[in-house]
Amino acid sequence: MKILPEQLEFSDLSELSGFVERFRLAGTVKLLEPVTDNSGSVLIKENVVIKESSLEKLEQLKGLYRPVFKIAIDADLCQRMRSFLISFAMDLLKHKDNQFLAHLFASTEHRYPAYLRTALLPRPVLLTFYKLFLEYHPAFVSCALFGMLCLGIIIQKNIRLRFIHCNAFLAGFVARMPLAGQGAAYADKNASLALAAASMADQLRLAPDLGAALRNNPFDLEKAPPVAAFSLVAESPDFTAEENASDLLVGAPEENKETQSDPRAVSLLTEILRLGHYIYDLTQKIERNAEFAEQLVYMVAYNTEKGYFHKDLALTILHRFREYEALARKIMLIAEIESRCVHPPSAWAYPKPRATQILCQNRVHHCPMLVAGWDINVISPQEAFGWIGKSLEAGSYPKCQLESDLQKLEPA
Repeated sequence: MKILPEQLEFSDLSELSGFVERFRLAGTVKLLEPVTDNSGSVLIKENVVIKESSLEKLEQLKGLYRPVFKIAIDADLCQRMRSFLISFAMDLLKHKDNQFLAHLFASTEHRYPAYLRTALLPRPVLLTFYKLFLEYHPAFVSCALFGMLCLGIIIQKNIRLRFIHCNAFLAGFVARMPLAGQGAAYADKNASLALAAASMADQLRLAPDLGAALRNNPFDLEKAPPVAAFSLVAESPDFTAEENASDLLVGAPEENKETQSDPRAVSLLTEILRLGHYIYDLTQKIERNAEFAEQLVYMVAYNTEKGYFHKDLALTILHRFREYEALARKIMLIAEIESRCVHPPSAWAYPKPRATQILCQNRVHHCPMLVAGWDINVISPQEAFGWIGKSLEAGSYPKCQLESDLQKLEPA
């Protein structure tokens, strides 16, 4: 698929069909040009709504026409693409390796999906991000995670700067875009990476605060006094971030018009990118085991005290990570209590992750551990925690005596 500022061009029917199905466009989207067979006869007229029957007809006539399909990018399609990318980014928080990141968004009063929607309102941004999603999908995931991390950092504070929340997400996302197709290492390429990302921000006409923050080279912690106490991974010698950046952009002007940046926003975005980069880098290096959260807390706390990060910003994140660490340890203890079940795997701590009761999922009524007369009524179905194992259906379940062990745990 070729993405242009005003239209999408498909050279394969299956690609068009997949796109129509993904965004539920059957009966709503129109072709900009007619589809003609090899003799020049019109099979499907231009500006006629594409129906499922139209696609089926083209499938039957495969090879008898030139497979070029062009559709206009209108407001409805942009809205569907925007919702799709936002849902994808938010679903990343459900992955087990991103639970620490998801915790930053738990119990927040910020309507962060609205920030994402605002960030993706400009068409060049939306189309460029979708192009990245299609052509460099692993890079898109990396960009989205770093963007969500930067957003997760800023929403811990109630800061009143215009568009600072969506700009934090965009700064994090764009910061990693030049690495698409180039690997995920930094090494001594920090300056060129930051400049390439800043150039992309300018070409996409993002707020000048973003470009200014990226030009501050927030990733090069080694050059920030004192020298950072961690090593960086080597990068391939043929890395050319500038060339890669120009290939990704869709419908963006060559130069950004001169606009004054806000020094407060620039300083804040720079600090968010610095702290976010360090945390993101740590999550790629620390082994995902029982001590993951603890190590993350220790390393961020140590280097914050050494003066590498804005202390007020970092302490708020450390508080949330300590909450996550306590919650992670408690959920492990909950799993250990469930494993004491006489008829495994019947014991189910409910509701997770902050369980207060234990019920018998398999309703083993002859079990000596049942508590008679105190059945638990589950109103809504519950997915297996971490999506592994059997889900819990709505209904009435016997209470288990293991609940007394659960109540001895300290609250997370």
